[in-house]
Amino acid sequence: MRGPKAPHDPASIQTPGSPGVFFEGYLMMFNRYLFEVIFSAVTLCGLIVAWELFLADGFL
Repeated sequence: MRGPKAPHDPASIQTPGSPGVFFEGYLMMFNRYLFEVIFSAVTLCGLIVAWELFLADGFL
């Protein structure tokens, strides 16, 4: 049998690090994701242009 629950006090919960440490991690992940999307789009456009040049022996 369990005893009575202790009252929950949200102010007593401490997180490690400064208050902005989680926001900085989120921002870093967002910047990394944004870099991946831009890099993929530029690579895809480059491949399309290269394929057109290869097929037509000239630009479009």
